[in-house]
Amino acid sequence: MPLLVMLGAYAKILLVVRKRAASIRDAGRKPSIQADPSSGGGGGGGGGGGDQKRLVAGAAATQPKDDKQEQKLKREMKAVYTLLNIVVIFLLCWVPFYILFVLSAWFPTLFPPWYVTFSYWMAYINSAVNPILYPLSSPEFRQAYKKVILAMIGRA
Repeated sequence: MPLLVMLGAYAKILLVVRKRAASIRDAGRKPSIQADPSSGGGGGGGGGGGDQKRLVAGAAATQPKDDKQEQKLKREMKAVYTLLNIVVIFLLCWVPFYILFVLSAWFPTLFPPWYVTFSYWMAYINSAVNPILYPLSSPEFRQAYKKVILAMIGRA
């Protein structure tokens, strides 16, 4: 049951991030209407020069905002893929144990001794791999680990 909740939550996160990515990309492609600064803003010169408009695709005024949104989106996507990697490794490590745990209640002699040992070791390996996965996926974790290690050896 907890596995299903976890998978559902991560799937929802992935869908939201993909939806935001699409909306940011679409917003960058939509042309905006702006007043033509070269048409003159003053009184004379017939033809309604101040009222003329032109289409400007990707106006420079919105560029910094779009860059910030894209950077934020990239960070969010990286976080989603980090979570996805952690969940996949979690599944690979824990599914053998859960299969053993659930099925051995009804069929105690179903699994050979090597599988029992293997399933326990896979669960242990997950606990050993987690402290390695997080620093590999995040510069913030790397910095925090570095501080902790330096503090442990007395250099901080």
